[in-house]
Parts: sequence; C-alpha cells; structure tokens
Amino acid sequence: MIEMTTGKGLSIVRLACDVCHEPITDVGMAMVRWRRETEDYTTDLVYCHKGKCDKTLNRQHEDDPWWELRHFLARLVFNCGMRCEDIIRAMDDVEELQKLG
Repeated sequence: MIEMTTGKGLSIVRLACDVCHEPITDVGMAMVRWRRETEDYTTDLVYCHKGKCDKTLNRQHEDDPWWELRHFLARLVFNCGMRCEDIIRAMDDVEELQKLG
C-alpha cells in the first residue's frame, strides 16, 4: 500500500508490504502482483517483499501475474509522462527538500 506519514513538519511517502506491513526499501527485492480477470479489466495491486511475503501470497494466488517493483515503477512514471531528465530533476528537488527537512 502507498502510505503518507507526517510529523514534525515532514511528510514521507512510502510503499508498505501488503502482507507484513513493513516498508519496502529495496525495489529489487519487492514485487507488484495483481489478479488476472478477463481480457480488459482494472484491478487492485498488491505490493509485497519477495521471499516470505511472496510465498504467503503464492498459496492463494499461485498463477497471478507479477512484475518486479523496479520495473513497475519505471512503467508507472513513464505512463505518467516522465522521462529520464524529468526524473533526474525531480530526484534533485527531493534531495534538496530532504536537506531542509
């Protein structure tokens, strides 16, 4: 799930595992899963850590499709209209804001 935490004048957005509810901090060790319904559909996404959390889901949804989180995020920002230079500028902005915070 996507969470927003605020406190002491700061706002922090993060992804939390839908299985264990701990933060996802390594995009290479996390995945996004979804249920395949029909040819054309919209569905909810499940964010989870690879390994123990993923294995817990596999019992119920063994055949569900999934993407590694880093590939999902790349597709998401691309589909939102961001290109490499936009991402670099945004990351620089976030870094500057973190210094102020």
